[in-house]
Amino acid sequence: MNQMKQSRITKRRGVSASIKIEQMISDIIFKHVKDLVFIMQVETGYQFRYLFANENGLHHAGMAVSDIGRTMDEVLPLKHLNPLKKQYIKAVKEGVEVVFHDEVDMDNDNQVLGETLLTPIKDEAGEVKYVVAVTRDMTENFKEKNRLIDSEQRYRSLIDHNLDAVFSIDLKGEILDVNPAAQLLTGYTVKQLKSKRIKSLICESDLQPLKEVLSDTQMGNSKESLDCRFMHRKGKILTVHLKTIPIVIDSEIKGMYIIIRDLSEQAKSTELIKYMAFHDQLTGLRNRRALLDQLDSLVKNEKKQKAEFALLFLDIDRFKYLNDTLGHLVGDQILKQVAHRLIEIQKENCTVYRQGGDEFIIVLERTGRKAAGEFAQKVLCRFNESFYFNSQEYYITPSIGISYSRMTGRMRKH
Repeated sequence: MNQMKQSRITKRRGVSASIKIEQMISDIIFKHVKDLVFIMQVETGYQFRYLFANENGLHHAGMAVSDIGRTMDEVLPLKHLNPLKKQYIKAVKEGVEVVFHDEVDMDNDNQVLGETLLTPIKDEAGEVKYVVAVTRDMTENFKEKNRLIDSEQRYRSLIDHNLDAVFSIDLKGEILDVNPAAQLLTGYTVKQLKSKRIKSLICESDLQPLKEVLSDTQMGNSKESLDCRFMHRKGKILTVHLKTIPIVIDSEIKGMYIIIRDLSEQAKSTELIKYMAFHDQLTGLRNRRALLDQLDSLVKNEKKQKAEFALLFLDIDRFKYLNDTLGHLVGDQILKQVAHRLIEIQKENCTVYRQGGDEFIIVLERTGRKAAGEFAQKVLCRFNESFYFNSQEYYITPSIGISYSRMTGRMRKH
């Protein structure tokens, strides 16, 4: 008898404790949970009756405690009712969770972006009897997301509209992404480039400097000091300037950007300017400036390696008379044909220069007095053949003087 009484007391205490816990949970949800929480009973004709709403839910929905027990149609204005009820009906019909976003009006005339999760509760027969709605303020999350999207779009705009080719590579040198300019520079598609390593696009002779630059960039240093040769898909070699920038994420280097500017046209212009600076425009031979540079080198080399050299000074006999009589156009043609004949006898250790006017100089490297005289004789023999201008035959002879070094850095005349 006492055991039964004790059992009933224990059960009452258990039920009482359970009720207290449920009340405590309800109180926590009602007063302290910031999310908007609603429990709706599903009725015939897709009517939804409020069974529970926490304090924040009541406040943001503009409801009073007395609205609990009323239907959604009775409580909400039409502009909010229709879109909201559509989502509830969807959750009931499909029997699955539904997530949607909407704007919630605040008392201070501000709006917050809410994310609502509708969870259908089914009975044993599988019929939806209740819908639990939890709405969370996602305003800051979406603002941050939009900031990230904006930042990414700015980045993409900077990369995609950059006139220089931009490659994103990992620490192994594998290409991860490229901009449109990179496709134009290389002749490859994005898909083709993503299957390559950046090193495969660089000429072999420039690989070692590239490796050093990439290694330094992996240490966190931006580099802008490498001009190298780049291979186009069709085999064309491009002269490019390469810049590297480390990609740092959470203070860790994850890869790098390689920015490449095509200098091919600039290099061609530079080469043309250099060529014009050291070559005679009329004959194409090297000019006086180029001669002085070579002589300076030869004199220094002679002192170090005791290598003799000789100079042949050649001018055309009676050139002034021919130029004045036949005209400057014919005079120019004479100079061109003389230059052509001198180039024909040019050999490995021989370089022909035009000093100016009708004066030409031939530099013979590693050549002594005897060999210089023999070469001068060969030059004179080439002028035994006649020249033709405007269908007229002319015989032109040159005069040649020889100077040679005797391993002293001074020139001796002969």
